[in-house]
Formats: sequence, structure tokens, C-alpha cells
Amino acid sequence: MTSRKAGYLVRLVFSFQVIFLLGSAQAECQPAWYFQWNLLKGDAADYLIGASSGEQAYNTIADLSDYNRIRKPDEFTGTLFEAGYIADKLKSYGLEDVNIERLGKASVYNPVKGELWEISPGLDKIADVKDLPFTLYPGSPDGDTEGNLVYINDAFNSSGDHPELSGKVVLTPLRPDVINRRVHGKNVRGIISYYSPRPLEDKLMIPDSKGGGFTHGVASEIFQFSISPRDGEILKARLLKGESIRVRASVSARTETIDIQVPTCCIKGTDPGAGEIIISAHLFEGYSHEGANDNISGAAAILEVARVISTSISRGRLERPKRTIRFIWVPEYSGSIRWVNAHREIINRSLCDINLDMVGLSISKYKSFFVLHRTSFGNAHYVNDVLENFYRYVGETNQMNSVISGSTFFKRIVAPSGTDDPFYYQVESSSGGSDHDVFNDWGVRVPGVLLITWPDPFYHTSLDRTDKIDPTQLKRVVFITAASAYSIASAGEREAIGISGEVYGNSVKRIGYQVTRALDEINTSDAKDLYTVLRRCLSNLKGTSLGEIMTLNSVTQLSPGSQSLESVIKEYASSVNLLSESAAHNLVKTASLKIIESGGTFSDLKPTREEKIAMTLVPRIVADPRDTGYEGYNKKIDGLPEEITGKYSISGLEDPFEAAGCINGRNSILDIRDLLNAQKKSETSLTGLMNFFYRLQAAGFIKL
Repeated sequence: MTSRKAGYLVRLVFSFQVIFLLGSAQAECQPAWYFQWNLLKGDAADYLIGASSGEQAYNTIADLSDYNRIRKPDEFTGTLFEAGYIADKLKSYGLEDVNIERLGKASVYNPVKGELWEISPGLDKIADVKDLPFTLYPGSPDGDTEGNLVYINDAFNSSGDHPELSGKVVLTPLRPDVINRRVHGKNVRGIISYYSPRPLEDKLMIPDSKGGGFTHGVASEIFQFSISPRDGEILKARLLKGESIRVRASVSARTETIDIQVPTCCIKGTDPGAGEIIISAHLFEGYSHEGANDNISGAAAILEVARVISTSISRGRLERPKRTIRFIWVPEYSGSIRWVNAHREIINRSLCDINLDMVGLSISKYKSFFVLHRTSFGNAHYVNDVLENFYRYVGETNQMNSVISGSTFFKRIVAPSGTDDPFYYQVESSSGGSDHDVFNDWGVRVPGVLLITWPDPFYHTSLDRTDKIDPTQLKRVVFITAASAYSIASAGEREAIGISGEVYGNSVKRIGYQVTRALDEINTSDAKDLYTVLRRCLSNLKGTSLGEIMTLNSVTQLSPGSQSLESVIKEYASSVNLLSESAAHNLVKTASLKIIESGGTFSDLKPTREEKIAMTLVPRIVADPRDTGYEGYNKKIDGLPEEITGKYSISGLEDPFEAAGCINGRNSILDIRDLLNAQKKSETSLTGLMNFFYRLQAAGFIKL
């Protein structure tokens, strides 16, 4: 036996042992409560738990969003109520560099009056914007309008003139903007919609209307009101019985121009060159309908995080971290985009973004989970595993479904006025839909994660109110966020080695998931499809391994130049690669046995001609996309001449800029194909991927 073969067999046996032990441990039970740990040392975690107040966060939510209100006139010319409230609180807590940044202008539909009355056969008020701002759709024009009600449902065919609609007001279960498009040009006087996205949850639920009221890109020419399904069904029943109902709408509104306002503050680190951690939440979900959970809860939670860390430092319970922790409260997307573009110097030294969006829902009562959405491999980063460490700590120590822990929490994290429910959580792959998406953009490149309670049955509706919020959930959110941010901000060499161990341990688990998924696909596939299935499974496994190694390497930013840290990460990466290779060997062996058992002959998989070419092409960045700002790179790419875009089609490429994010000077185009396959349901076209990189090269961003 050659030494090379002997070494391979030793490594293979070692990998089998690792997989066996992992499988045995998972099959037996989850780790018991007394095995739980967290990244903080000494009594820091206990102090942060005690200092974190779910009640104070809850009170902020009640102050800002206990009901939907119409803004006072001076808010449009001065400071918005929520922005002023946050800034005042920060100053009272002694935070540094408290400021309300003003980053451009926004137009806001501001209803002064919006009433809808039945005037015949009875006299009754149906809706009033001062009772519930959700009832009037933005874009509804000024005026007093009346007409008889006519019912339209989804079966309505918009083709034809429909003279029966002329001069009428439509009652419908459809969304106002949908029915508006269907009746456009038919001389309809107005629309009353009782649409609900989740009618089975509650018959009083009225959907948020901040995106409606417009047809063909312009303000509606007719009024549009939303009412509850309960009230809509009553009107519908009367109409179907043959009753004639006449209504009158009175609307008066203004379009206001306001400043885009971003309250900010920071807890300064001891080393200005060590980088920053950003904690973000959007304070404004539009400017008229602020939901308690979406997202005043996130704004209130990070306000409490700022208080807890700042006061803990000032009282000597925590050392001032070496890195700055910066807090920003933004209008969703519009504010975060402007903020990152206005602060290139901060963005370039920022390590990560922790974004809180909809974090306060009572998760047990509403069958929800506290979800951590990780970064993608295009922004591979240890922040994922730092947060998972504290998610797991809270989850394992606040449960009542363990035979060992019984009905007693090992480390009770419960607010005085909150539930004493177990902590239900999930760790999931990357997701968009909130401001962390802006930070993850290729033109920003700050790895961002999302913390969210999901599902939320009251999301974007009139029922997103404070009564759905749980102070215990808020307390746990504040602790997890504060502990995670402080762990990163204060990390030196030893702490970085500990974080790399968290990443490594979770990497083994995530690779194990790909292995079991791949084996299931192979074992359930027909023999004729096995080669195709096996190729994709091997690609997924390789991509996962590459992504995990990229995540491990990201930890070096916490202690640049540390030989001890680099040595540990190198060993961990080697082990991850070895585990992946041995798992790939087992996948091939399983597939070959199945083919042979079916009477076929197994042939070794060989790279295609295109794969061989892709192996040799390693993209390297020559022009930093961050210099263009958020999505600024698109201007250069969209401006490429037709002979380039026509020659290089990128069809079959689901997320091209995730591919761009995987450029690190080491990954080949084939490696990047595997990284995409590991994360996406649909298989990435290698031709489309190569063509995308040719486009990036033509735009001057990379060199192949």
C-alpha cells in the first residue's frame, strides 16, 4: 500500500467517525441544558440579561404606535414625532454623537378629511380617516362624490364598456388598486374595498394601504376607501337582497414634502481603526401607518440595546469595547440607501450589520418563531454564528420540552409583565425584504443579518397594534442583540479563536445537512436520473464547503495578523474540506451501487468541457464596486453596448450579484457556480454565469 493511499484511508476513517459521532449525538438527543454556553465570559451575560428591559422597549412601542395617528402640521416642516422621540431618549441615556440626519426629501400623502357615509336608505357613517387612517387609500383626490353602490367580485370581466357602472361606486372584496385598474375609464365614481390578505384571522383586519391608490403610475381620479371584511359583507348582503344603497365620500388631502430623517448615535470604541458594528431598524414603515410590530418593535428594541450597553459601560459592568457600535433608525429602504451612500467612510470600516425588523410579536400565542436570517455566501461572515450562539443559548435555557430540564428554565429570561413561554427560534438562509438587504448589496458589502418574528398574522394591517407585543420576547431580543454586538465589538485574539470554533462547529452541522439531503435525493431517484442528481448534489456539497471556509476566513478581521488565529482557522478549514471530500466519496459510492444494482455500469464523473474552462477562470476585482454606492454598479453594466450584452446572455442565472459577491481572488467561476447551487433551488447555468463575468469585465469591475 502506498503512503498516499494509506493517508487517504486514515482521513476517510476519521471522517466516517466524525459523521458517525455527529449522527449518534443528534439521534440520541439535543444537548442538555447544563451543556449550554455563550461567547461572553464571566458574569457579562447574566448582567446583560438582567439589564435588558422588555418593559422599557414595550413602553416605547406604546408611546410611538399604540394607535394610528394623523401627523401634526409642524412635523412636515420640522422633526417627525418618532425621530424626535428616539433622539431625546438617546440623549437622556447619555449616548454619544446623537443626531437626526436629514438625507433628502420625500413626498407624503396627508389626509385632512376622509369620510364615507351612507345617505340612502339610511344615514350612517361607514368610514372616517380620523377614526382609522387605514380606511382612506393614498392618492384619493379631493372632492365630495356620491353614487349608488354596485357589487363586483373576482369574476368581473373588465373588457367592454360596462355602462351599468357609470356613475356608480363599486363595492368589492378585491384590492382597491386591482379593481381600480379593471374599472379605469368606465366612469366609476369611487371604490369601497373590503379586501383582507388574511380574512380567516380576523374580520376586522384592514390591510395597509401605503402602496395603493394609483393607476397606471398616476394618482387615482376616484376615491378609494378600505373597510373591514365584517362591514363589507354586511353591505354586500344588503345589495344581493336587492337593496339600493347610496353613499357619499368627502375627501380633502395634501401632498407634503418632508425631510428623510435618520436618528443616529454610537458607542465609541477604544480603537478607531478596529472597525464598527452597525445595528439598524427602520423607524418608518411609510409615514402614515406605523405598525407596532412592523417596525416600531425593532426601533424600540435597538433603542433599548443602546441604553443597556451604554449604561453597562458607564457603570463599570462592561469594559468599553475596542470597536464602535453604531445605531441607525431609518425609513425603510429609502433611508438606509441614502445613509449608506452618504457615509462611505463608515461603510468601508464596518464589519457587519445587525438589522431588527418585526421582533416583538408574542411568538407562542401567534404560532410564530424568532428567526435569524443568515447572510448568503456572497457576504460570508461570522456574525451569523455569533448570533446563533446566543439564539441557541436562550432557546436551550428557556424551554420546557426537555426530560432533563422539565418545566423549569435553566436560565430564566422573562419580563415581569411578559409571558413565561419557551423561546421558539429558527436559523434560516439569507432573505431580503428589509434594510439588511441594502447593506448586503454588492455596492455596499457590509454583511447584514435579519432578526424577525415570523409568521406575523397582523403584518401590514390595521391590527398590528401594541396588544400583540410580548415584553418577554422583547427582553430576549434585546439581550441577544446586545450580547452579539458586544461580543464582536470587544473581541480580541482569544475571543476571535472562540468565534472561529463556533463557526467550525456549525459548519460541520451544515455540511451534514447537505449530506443527508443529497443521500435522500440519490436514494429516491431513478437510475436513469442518477448522474444528473449526483452532479448537482456534489456541486451543492462543494459549494457549501467553500462557503463555510469563506465564513471561517472572515474571522481573521477580528485579529488581523494573529498567527495563532490564522493557524486555528487553517486547521478548521482543512477539516471542513476533508469532511466534504469524504462525504462526496460516499455520495458517489452510494450512487454507483444503485446504478449497478439496477443492471447498469457506473462511469466516473468527469468535468465537461465548459467546466474545465470555468476551472481556469478566476475573477479578480480591479474596480471596487463600493465606490459606486448602493446598486451604482448597475449603471455601468446597463450602459454596456448591445454587442456586449447580445454576445453574453445571462439567462439561467437567478442571482447574478450573489455571484459577484463570491469573488475573492481564489474562487474560480466553477467554484462560484457551486456556491450558487448550494444556496438556490434552481441550478445555475454555467454558460450564463460565465457570460455575466464577461459583462463585469467589460464594465471594468473585474479581470479574468
